[in-house]
Amino acid sequence: MKNLVKAEFRRIRTTRTVPGLLVGMLALIGVAAWGTTAAADAAALGRPLIGHEVFLVVLAVLPLFMLIVGIRSITDEFRHGSIVPTLLAAPRRRAVLTAKLLSVGATAIVFGLAAFTVAAGLTAALVTAEVGAITVGWSQLGVFAAKLIGVAALYAAIGVGVGAIIRHQVAAIVGGLIWVLVAENLADGLMPAVAKYLPVHAANAIVGGMPGVYVDAGIGAALLLGWATLAFAVGAQVMRRRDIA
Repeated sequence: MKNLVKAEFRRIRTTRTVPGLLVGMLALIGVAAWGTTAAADAAALGRPLIGHEVFLVVLAVLPLFMLIVGIRSITDEFRHGSIVPTLLAAPRRRAVLTAKLLSVGATAIVFGLAAFTVAAGLTAALVTAEVGAITVGWSQLGVFAAKLIGVAALYAAIGVGVGAIIRHQVAAIVGGLIWVLVAENLADGLMPAVAKYLPVHAANAIVGGMPGVYVDAGIGAALLLGWATLAFAVGAQVMRRRDIA
């Protein structure tokens, strides 16, 4: 297992996929920080840092990117054919998926910290330049950052499971994005009592959603953990039964 985890971290460091996704995500967040600050009125600019809209953008963008990172951690191997030598070297398929899970979980910490730092730092700098000062609220920021990283890690785990179930990379990524961006919004309008138990709603509940629309934060954490566990378990089962060759 130790060698498998090392190999996964080496893959992340030496390929362009994960660094490219990180740069793309940070660019989006940077644009969002500038745009939300430029569009804010005097009352909005006077809010504490945690109250600025850029953090809503981070909450929307970071899980999407981590879902893609998780999916690609396994579908890249199917796409390029490296899954065959991987499984020849390590025949225990669940161990291979577990190593990927650990590596993308660590990657989620990096992505989460980077996203939070860029959003907070750039917004604070822009607001300070505009009005001269901003209330930081370190404890609130710390709690939000911890919750954000937790959400990112669980979305990455869901991505690993989805990638193992749907090994066609484009289908897995497009399907995941449709679920996050379209399906849950439809469910919210058609079946709100059911929608609040789905992954996106659970993630929003973790960081502090609206009562009645989202469940409590603790329940949201349990739900998202349950979805991640289910996705990984089903992915491991499909992986075990699938003819790789």
